[in-house]
Amino acid sequence: MYSAKDIEELNAKNIEYPDGSMHTLYEAEQQQRAFERKIRTTKRTLAACDEALNNLSDEELLQKLEKIFSHYSSKLKRQESELNGFCKRTGLLPDGSRSQVYGFGKSTSQKAVWKNEKQKVYAAANSAIRNTGRVLEFNSKASFYKSSALNIPFS
Repeated sequence: MYSAKDIEELNAKNIEYPDGSMHTLYEAEQQQRAFERKIRTTKRTLAACDEALNNLSDEELLQKLEKIFSHYSSKLKRQESELNGFCKRTGLLPDGSRSQVYGFGKSTSQKAVWKNEKQKVYAAANSAIRNTGRVLEFNSKASFYKSSALNIPFS
């Protein structure tokens, strides 16, 4: 049986959320489970897209699926980052086994990471061009160099 002190400790709102509100351990764990459910859903979608990409021959459909895969790759990395940040701020421990999905193996995971990195590089290139007014060249190894190195004058 639980003593009155044990019950009081279980009901204590002693975990601070990132927004500053206080919650019980149970509520924080439920929020963590919600993050994990979202990650599993996204991984299932990525696994389905990857399988479809491997088996399709229609170019138009392949391009649409590539965009969807790229979108969900970014979404997955954002969700994983939110979960890790939440766990770090609340002191809870992340458990990778609760976010595992059948069909989302190492190959699909690596493709998702690659797509996310590629998307971040292109976003950074577009952002730098718009924000600085300088011309940045993109090379195939996903790095940037100033156009002055190419003897191209700045605009």
